[in-house]
Amino acid sequence: MEYMDAHIELSRLPVNSTSFEVEGTNSSGNLGTAGNWVFKNRNLFNGAEIFDFNISLGLELQKSVLNDDDDNELNVWGFNSFELASEIKLTVPAFLLPINQNRFSQNSRPMTRFSAGFSYQQRPDYERYISHFKLAWQWRESTYRNIEVYLPMNLVRINPDSAFSERIQEFSRTIRYSYEDHFIPGIGMLMQFNNQSNTNKKNYSFRTTRIELAGLSLWVGNGFNNANDSLNGRIYKVLGINYAQYAKFDFDWRYYFRLNDQNIFAFRTFLGLGLPFGNSVILPFEKSYSAGGSNEIRAWKYRSLGPGVYDDTLLYDKTGDIALVMNLEYRFPIVSWFKGAFFLDGGNVWLLNDNEEFSGGQFNFDTFYKQLALGTGFGLRLDFDFFILRLDASFALHDPAKPEGHRWVGFYSLANHTNLNFGIGYPF
Repeated sequence: MEYMDAHIELSRLPVNSTSFEVEGTNSSGNLGTAGNWVFKNRNLFNGAEIFDFNISLGLELQKSVLNDDDDNELNVWGFNSFELASEIKLTVPAFLLPINQNRFSQNSRPMTRFSAGFSYQQRPDYERYISHFKLAWQWRESTYRNIEVYLPMNLVRINPDSAFSERIQEFSRTIRYSYEDHFIPGIGMLMQFNNQSNTNKKNYSFRTTRIELAGLSLWVGNGFNNANDSLNGRIYKVLGINYAQYAKFDFDWRYYFRLNDQNIFAFRTFLGLGLPFGNSVILPFEKSYSAGGSNEIRAWKYRSLGPGVYDDTLLYDKTGDIALVMNLEYRFPIVSWFKGAFFLDGGNVWLLNDNEEFSGGQFNFDTFYKQLALGTGFGLRLDFDFFILRLDASFALHDPAKPEGHRWVGFYSLANHTNLNFGIGYPF
């Protein structure tokens, strides 16, 4: 029998750590800057509990919903929008539930996570206060599969200025709903598959399925009455605040095909379906779907596409109850950490129900494929492994907002319709 001497060297992480970072932001052309301070304790109660506390401050230049005048009360270093946010998180390496813990093996890594936060946002037209709380249980079902069950609660309060408040009264209930106080109590499940860590596989995939349900218990408490009353404009409240009701299903699938270590074809498909019911005629703004921006359909700016064939230059964000996004990207090296990519993006968002204010925005199985937006382009990446800067130049090939017969964009006009996107990290 032979023996082998093994020497294992470990480097212990500090129990307490702090970090501070400053970043530049670009949200659909709205330039800004932000700073984040994070404190972490890796053994809060001497049981490997992880405690996180962070504070962030952001400044941004945004256009007003009512006009293009940037002269607003808040003007710090040329910025007119301000956000201050704070969040605390506690992760416990066990299930804090009255069940037999022996049902879960040590390899399943059961965890319970508490998180709570508050955000204050000042925009050119309104102030918004967002409070959230989330209780989640997470475990590993197998080497590549993780499951999380969570109970989220969100409270959104909005204080519009007098001019904006008067303006939104002219809108229908569907648009006013996005700028009203609302409460979102829910339950959700997240199932994730990721085999990227398998070094024996040349190709790998990533798959996420999310199911979320909000407001069901309050609906039952009202005796299911608000399902019909909402059609007549009646809103049910809890503690004087409108509560949202919806069911959501999201499916995100990604596949990475390696020609070699440096050349990769990346595919992505995202499907989202939201069903508002009861108190909600549309999904809450922060839960709705959008298309466009640096990570989805890059030929359109963030929240500027759709729904459907709707064509208008209204300044409020465009969202939908249904989303379909498809991406194909070829990534290749240029020189060392300087890399490039060619990509093709497609998709759109739609409304579940017909809405006269968003003409042509309703989803229809007979026509939706004709309403898919298509964009293509070229990207440059500074890939330092731990940090990636990205610049994508993209232009539209097929614009569903144009009249039928004129939706394909001619190559002669591509240079005049190029959209630039800055990003950190790969889009998918």
